[in-house]
Amino acid sequence: MAHVPPKRMKEVSEDMDRIFNASTSKDARIIIEDVMDKYEEDIPDVTRMLDEGGDDILVIYVLPKKYWKRFRSTNMIERLNEEIRRREKVVRIFPDDGSVMRLIGLLLLEKDEEWSPGRMYLDTREYRENIPFLEKAQRNSCQATGKDSPMIRGV
Repeated sequence: MAHVPPKRMKEVSEDMDRIFNASTSKDARIIIEDVMDKYEEDIPDVTRMLDEGGDDILVIYVLPKKYWKRFRSTNMIERLNEEIRRREKVVRIFPDDGSVMRLIGLLLLEKDEEWSPGRMYLDTREYRENIPFLEKAQRNSCQATGKDSPMIRGV
């Protein structure tokens, strides 16, 4: 989005929302193709981004629908970053890199303790049951595109 002209930012953002809010993988793929055609001439970076990342965008559709909103959103990460910035403003000047790492590490430990006793962002049992399916989908995607897809990297 960094290469999108400011006058077109709202329009491109709305088109991206259409992709991410599609009801099925098939619908999302059709919208991706339409958006690529729409911006091919005047904003080729958008077309290139969708061409390179289209399969990664569509991976969400192989999971149960109840996970879609959580995986599409970065709200938890943004909230964590806000908390780090809030605490950093209190300290203002850090004596060295280690002190920064300790502050962030302690914050992450706090969040881990807060979530460990039972709060659940995702029901990981059902998610893990889908992993063999995801791995198969990734292998098929890589064979079809000839690219290494980061679809389930780190899972």
